[in-house]
Amino acid sequence: PESEVSSKMNFNWITGIAVVFALGFGLMTFLLYQQQSNLLNQIGALETKVNQLETNNALLVGQKNQINQQFAVLKNVNTSHVHLRGSKLSPKALIIVYWNEVDKNAYLNVVDLPEIPANNSLQLWADVEGKMINMGVLETGKGELIKVPYIPNVESLNITLEPKGGSKTPNVSQLYANGKML
Repeated sequence: PESEVSSKMNFNWITGIAVVFALGFGLMTFLLYQQQSNLLNQIGALETKVNQLETNNALLVGQKNQINQQFAVLKNVNTSHVHLRGSKLSPKALIIVYWNEVDKNAYLNVVDLPEIPANNSLQLWADVEGKMINMGVLETGKGELIKVPYIPNVESLNITLEPKGGSKTPNVSQLYANGKML
C-alpha cells in the first residue's frame, strides 16, 4: 500500500512536471511564433521602404542627369542667350532662349508670362525665311528649362495665344512675345 501511494505520488509529480513543461513549451512556442510574425512584418515594411527609396533614388539620379545636361548646354560657349520680350498683349512677358547651333540644342526658360485663359494654349513658332514653323505648345513651367526642337536658320522666335492644343498656323494678332535670333 505504501508503495502504491509512493508510486502514485511519483506518477502525479512526474505528470505535473510534464504538464508544466508542456504548457511552458507551448507558451514559449506561441511567444516565438508571435515574435517571428512581428519580425516578418517589420521585414516586409523595411523592404517596402527600401523599394521606395530605390525608386526615389532612381528619379533623383535621372533629374540630376537632366540638370547636368541642361547646365552643360547653358555654360557651353556656343550657346546664345536670346530674350523673347512681351508684346502689347503681354508687356511683362520674358522668355530666355538658349540656342546652340553647333550642338543643335534649344531650351526655353519662362521668366514671366501672364496667365492665359483655360481654353487657350501658348505656342512657339520659328520664323525661317518668312515661313512660320510650329515648334510646339508650351507648358509654362515658370523657372524650368523646357527642351524645344532645334531648327536651323531661324530668324526669330514667336509665342502666340492659340486655341487649346495649338494651331496649324499662328494667330499673329495674338502675339505674346518674340525675339530676333543673333
